[in-house]
Amino acid sequence: MASSTPDPPGHRQVQDEQAYLLLEQLRWAGRPATCPHCSAPGRGYLLRPATGVRRTRTGADTGRRLWKCGACRRQFSVLTGTVLQGTRVPLPAWIAAVELFLSSDGPVTATQVSRATGLGREAARHVLARWQAAATVEPLCDVPGVRPQLFQG
Repeated sequence: MASSTPDPPGHRQVQDEQAYLLLEQLRWAGRPATCPHCSAPGRGYLLRPATGVRRTRTGADTGRRLWKCGACRRQFSVLTGTVLQGTRVPLPAWIAAVELFLSSDGPVTATQVSRATGLGREAARHVLARWQAAATVEPLCDVPGVRPQLFQG
């Protein structure tokens, strides 16, 4: 049996930050073109934490990147207005789950999501349900490489 060593301090923050950067690059090409709240073009700017490290409301370090609109003054992130908005599942786990969905030959089960992401069963079911709900709202079947049978189970 292999022994697992605990992650070094700040390890999760680095993973989170890399995941946010990846999604920002995919969604916005690195920078938001418009505010998701007021649609003001080119007014978003990155909020940098004064201490250099952003913390959650519970005090844990996070790599979440937060933006603010210069027009409406509201804060937002790359997750605002997406199926990922408000999730408590870590972003790297979501990325691993989506990778599993896209590489699967058939329907994906919650057990497979749990194994691929390291999430518990309930969290894996939640991820699977959100993914299936998103597929019915925004058809992903037009995206190359996505097969309709992925969303049946």
